[in-house]
Amino acid sequence: MGNHDLRAAILYLVRQYPPPVVRLALWDIKPVTFGKFDGLPHLVAPVARDAESTANLLILW
Repeated sequence: MGNHDLRAAILYLVRQYPPPVVRLALWDIKPVTFGKFDGLPHLVAPVARDAESTANLLILW
């Protein structure tokens, strides 16, 4: 599954289901892949972009 496919799947989920139903945790080592999803109400935390924030995100999950 490529980046385009992942973005399409995320867009489908957030359009079909409200935040209480779908909660997402995204980490992005390449800032161009998921950066546009920052601010979505479906996110449990902002998109993680480095090792420390990714570790914190996984602890939250």
